Amino acid sequence: MYKINGLGSFETLPPEVISVLNSDFDDLQYRIEKRRFNVNKRIAISSFNFTLLQIALRIKNMQMVNWLIEKGAILNDQYDPAIFTAVQFTDMEFTQKIIDNGGLCNLSKKQPGEIFSYMHYGENYSMIDLLEENGVTVSKYGGSFFRQLFLGKDINMELLTKIYSMGVDINYNCPDAIFLVPITPLMVAIRHKHAQAAMWLLDQNANVMMIGDDGDRAYTIAVENELTEVAARIKSLEPQEWHDEQNKISELRRLECPRELLDFLRNSALLMTFSEDCPIAYIRFFSLTDTVVTKWKRKNIVLLSVEVASYGSVRFVWMPKEKKVCAIDMEHDELFPLAPWNDFFKNAEILIETKIFER
Repeated sequence: MYKINGLGSFETLPPEVISVLNSDFDDLQYRIEKRRFNVNKRIAISSFNFTLLQIALRIKNMQMVNWLIEKGAILNDQYDPAIFTAVQFTDMEFTQKIIDNGGLCNLSKKQPGEIFSYMHYGENYSMIDLLEENGVTVSKYGGSFFRQLFLGKDINMELLTKIYSMGVDINYNCPDAIFLVPITPLMVAIRHKHAQAAMWLLDQNANVMMIGDDGDRAYTIAVENELTEVAARIKSLEPQEWHDEQNKISELRRLECPRELLDFLRNSALLMTFSEDCPIAYIRFFSLTDTVVTKWKRKNIVLLSVEVASYGSVRFVWMPKEKKVCAIDMEHDELFPLAPWNDFFKNAEILIETKIFER
């Protein structure tokens, strides 16, 4: 049985890979000389392709790493440089070896930041100082990694404090492979209900004014996730006019929200519940001052729903152009026109069943 870190155990493997696992240099030399084996050939293992150098790094075989480098192993693959594997699966000695042999040369613009992500996947945080010493700094490249730290179930406050002290951008909000739309670490922390971490970010003067593509901001996400203390703290930092009722009424009237809708948002329990037969158990609404005015496909909308039970990607909105309540599936980017407010209020369950789930 052969074991490769991060891939698992295998009864059989390609012969070149077995030679790496067994440190069989003679067999590899024979394959290179007599069978013209390309030391940089990618070999299929478990539905993915790997070079022999990546395998040697995963099993932490320094003698094999040195030998493969001497034989011309490429450290700077355009799409998958060896430094990614090193920071995820090895230690400082191996990573320094890759760096010393040019492992940080010719990286693309985004790859230094990806180095931190691979380090994070391996929870190999001892690499941070080594990377810093070699020019891959937290302050310049660590924003995406810092934001990822708020995704986990548990928050490592000691690590967050260290990274903050090294100058990371705590308001980093660039889209990437994990976060497809602009979003800040504060928004991520709140969305994942990490109240302590959110309060810590606020203590470090995290920006509360940024608004996401869907119109949400840190405050509305806190309201949605019922983090009342966090919401109150953010509210105290936001402009007062954002929470002024008369300002909000004027804004919503300009967007042709009917008086009955405004009254509902001002005076009701902000909850609609439905029967067991309805796919949606309930809708929880923003209060009037917390409603979010934003755009969807260049059309003005007012976000009305805070929570849609069992369907987190669905938002109920007021759409001025349609003069209707509509549902938007944010995940699938699909619009479901429903009805004017009064009709929706009286027949919400029927409309949900017939317009959204039985089209």
